[in-house]
Amino acid sequence: MKTYNPLKDIDSVIAILSRISVWGGFTSEQQAKIYNRLEVGTFKKGEYVFRKGDQPTHIYIVNLPAYKAGHPFNP
Repeated sequence: MKTYNPLKDIDSVIAILSRISVWGGFTSEQQAKIYNRLEVGTFKKGEYVFRKGDQPTHIYIVNLPAYKAGHPFNP
């Protein structure tokens, strides 16, 4: 079962977000609002983050070197 918790370590994603071109277009205030909404998801082996064809409800930052979207989580 997927679980989500508030992101406590913003520094862990700043490097990732700073490489996304649209991120530079946000004001510092807008960035802070986004930071406050970030959550960390925990997935068990074999569980899907999302499946092909799912309607998007989130933006996912997957912190794995080789995760293929639409496939089960398999660390």
